[in-house]
Amino acid sequence: MATAVSLGYIQFISKGVAKAQWTITATGFGTPIAFPNLPDKTFHFLPTTAGTTNVVLEGSNFGPTGPYHTLKTAQGVAMSFATAALETVGENPFYIRPRASTVTAAFNVEIVGHKG
Repeated sequence: MATAVSLGYIQFISKGVAKAQWTITATGFGTPIAFPNLPDKTFHFLPTTAGTTNVVLEGSNFGPTGPYHTLKTAQGVAMSFATAALETVGENPFYIRPRASTVTAAFNVEIVGHKG
């Protein structure tokens, strides 16, 4: 899979808080970010057309090229979404990236991390 998900920005909002946004235009995976020092993370997914897009949040401790594994929510459910979602990430890998398996229209995903 090619990189079809571009990292829009990483914004440091205040001491101990950062936000990253990816723009998804086609199937593929996004540029990984490293937020291990911000263990409390919230993932926000808002597709333009519900049910026609699928995005998975993945993590790896091995390096930016992986291998990657699907992360879980704080409730232990796989972070794979086809409809709008705002979920707490239950794990804290060194690298995090989104992977889009179905895309019908461009959309953004965001992750906010803080020290807690």
